[in-house]
Amino acid sequence: MSVVRMRIDDAEALVNAYATAADKTRNALTSLSPQVSRAYALLDMPGQNPAYGPMAALANLTNDLGTEGRDVAWRVDWIANHDGPLEASGRVSAFLPADLEAAFASTGLTPEQIETARNLLRQGVSFTDAATAATTDDPQATLDTLRLAALNEQIANW
Repeated sequence: MSVVRMRIDDAEALVNAYATAADKTRNALTSLSPQVSRAYALLDMPGQNPAYGPMAALANLTNDLGTEGRDVAWRVDWIANHDGPLEASGRVSAFLPADLEAAFASTGLTPEQIETARNLLRQGVSFTDAATAATTDDPQATLDTLRLAALNEQIANW
């Protein structure tokens, strides 16, 4: 077994560990939510903003564990299927397409938008979000809006 193969196997185990940790944190959050709500009511704090409390910290931890796990997972896939270096770095939330040029061609982006998307990929943005943001006048504001919508959706689910 080659060294690269061992690294891939170790990384796959790490992806599974992240998933397990995220699941356990999500389960803890689910079981704690009703108890925290009752405690706030008993302490006459029903209007306290939950975005600043321990529940929000647990929600953020769950999100971070999931994001890190996906980051490692796409890197494992990239290493397993490519001889070249990684095309992007940082934390990403989706798989980077194997044929990046074909993926860009299928989006219908202009050359300027493709360059913007490439810069976003280098910053660790997922391919889908980079392609979406590159079509707007303010890519960073678009990314911020996408992240906020995802966070609000997760908070609503809890």
